[in-house]
Amino acid sequence: MATISELIAVTDACVLQQPGAVDPAAVPVGRIRSAGRQVAPGDVYWALRRAGCDGTQQAGDAFARGAVAAVVPRPIEAPPDRWVLQATDTHEALHRWAVWRRRHFSGTLIVIAGELGNTTARQMMHMVLGGRLRGASESVGHDPHVGVPLGIGALEPHHDYALLELAAPSCGEFAPLMSLAMPKVAVITRLAYSPVANFGNRQRTTLAYGKLLAALPPDGRAVLADDPWLRPVASSCPAPITWVGTSDGCDLLAENVRTTEGRLQFTVGGVAFHVPAWGGHHLTAALCAIAVGRMMGMDFSAIAAALEKYRPIPDRCKVTELRGATIINDPRDADLAGMYEVLEILHQIDAPGRRILVCGDLAEPDARCPARHWQLGRDAVEIAGVHLLIACGHYARYVLAGARAAGVPRAKAIACRTPADSLPYLGQATQPGDVVLIAGS
Repeated sequence: MATISELIAVTDACVLQQPGAVDPAAVPVGRIRSAGRQVAPGDVYWALRRAGCDGTQQAGDAFARGAVAAVVPRPIEAPPDRWVLQATDTHEALHRWAVWRRRHFSGTLIVIAGELGNTTARQMMHMVLGGRLRGASESVGHDPHVGVPLGIGALEPHHDYALLELAAPSCGEFAPLMSLAMPKVAVITRLAYSPVANFGNRQRTTLAYGKLLAALPPDGRAVLADDPWLRPVASSCPAPITWVGTSDGCDLLAENVRTTEGRLQFTVGGVAFHVPAWGGHHLTAALCAIAVGRMMGMDFSAIAAALEKYRPIPDRCKVTELRGATIINDPRDADLAGMYEVLEILHQIDAPGRRILVCGDLAEPDARCPARHWQLGRDAVEIAGVHLLIACGHYARYVLAGARAAGVPRAKAIACRTPADSLPYLGQATQPGDVVLIAGS
């Protein structure tokens, strides 16, 4: 494990406060955290400039939570038994620290990118590899220029592997990040739920995935979902590619795919896989995990045994029963692609009654929000066969317009200001045998 002494030397930080005569070479550095509320005992808090503040304000909270040190751009008050290091440019200092940590990591660094199932794929890979190898699993969050250095800063030299999940890029974002991460393996899950979804922007962002593949070394590997948007950019990859999916053009082919209540079943290489997860959309993530496991020397049977122990992400697609109706609760902030995944589950659940959707606004940060919400309403009908749609939030009217355009009667497309306002409608409408999906923010 790295020490405070190494942290000071690599970042060229000025020591503003040192706990007595403590030797910095004897103080280990835990995880690097840029949010005070995420700090655990032994971590180092790293103040980074965001939204007009320099991050120093959170140092007190970080120390209260057990941070052993803080890297800050200006002097602060701190408990006497903690280290305070000053770096004029904390972003540049973090970059230097990440470069140094990457140089000392000899394991296999695997990046996971895409727009459908990234987190699930990363967790399944960690489940497969973690039983036999030592490794870490990190998500870079929505700001990759901060998240990637933080994730690399968490690498441990003795680990056999590291999984780094990347956020979906703007065009060109991957190239500079890859020069820092230097991955050996790149895994790209599905990019779009529909070949025509958001076509113009899709063309631009797909080029970014091509740049990610181009950054791989010739002796690396790529695992790609059988996605029509990935095929054209795959030629930029200098490394061997493993295609995963259900079509004949795939190197890792899933057969006999079935979804039953809470379980995904399929066969690969003659071995039966049973993954405890709702929905067929988990198949791509599972196949990516299988491909990575094979690259790391595991056989199909060992991988199947590991995936059978997989547990879905908490609070995602929790399925229960209430008075004879099936309730699917997925309260996460989701974009249109994430909503598509749960709409697939709503479609796949075997139940005799109607499909009902209660949804909030999408987590869409750009100017296409009205159009994306309209598309959500249309998808709810065309993908999941929704009979009754209750939309809550600022963009509810666009969701309902999309549903009505797809054939839902006006009386069955209801707008509510808040989720609480939807309860009377839902209580009166729901009958035994119905399936109710509660999704979105």
